[in-house]
Amino acid sequence: MSGADEVDPGGPAWGKRGVYVRLSKRRKARLWAIARELGETDSPHKALSEFIERGEVADADELGLEAPRSPGACGQDERLARIEAALEELRDRVCGAVEALAASLAALSTQAPARAERELGQWISDVAAERGQTIRRAAIVRVRALALRADADGALVATLAAELVAIDGQPLSSPVPTTEATMRGLAATSALARPSGQPLATVWAPTGRGRWRVSAHAIGADGSGGRELETLEI
Repeated sequence: MSGADEVDPGGPAWGKRGVYVRLSKRRKARLWAIARELGETDSPHKALSEFIERGEVADADELGLEAPRSPGACGQDERLARIEAALEELRDRVCGAVEALAASLAALSTQAPARAERELGQWISDVAAERGQTIRRAAIVRVRALALRADADGALVATLAAELVAIDGQPLSSPVPTTEATMRGLAATSALARPSGQPLATVWAPTGRGRWRVSAHAIGADGSGGRELETLEI
């Protein structure tokens, strides 16, 4: 080999069989022009070889020649860019989901809390206990039917607006707010199952073990209890 053809191995990279070239827009344009001249436009490799053979490269830095990367690493920059884009998209989706959840929670916090369904007999017992009283004979409750539905077993359930009026014949010393409560197992013909808008007076007499004998009465023009409409055991 002549001195011009001899290569002085200045480092391990000279032992490689190839080099990696970054193709900037300027370099790609120059190589594309050569590729079209050669009629080989599928790949820049032949154009690059021709470029070097023509002596058009003043030095290695002009085309950014560098030692080839490890196998599979040539597209590392592109893969990293795709990963960063995917992570950015995921971050935007997570942020959007968090914002939507926060808005939903804020809306829920402004709504009235759901009222747990309460049996009317249990409500009467609870109110009496809160007032330090025990119902020995009967409690008088003014009720008005609001709605009627069937439960999963097909039994009728009436929703009533209820107001506790007296315990054992004594009017309450302070009023109790009207509440909504339910009565189950009513007959379809029961006066308490007809949402007519007319209030009724009910007398709740405890029979033991949480059970009641309930009589329903019409309310007279003067507000007093009128004729008995029906009696239930619940």
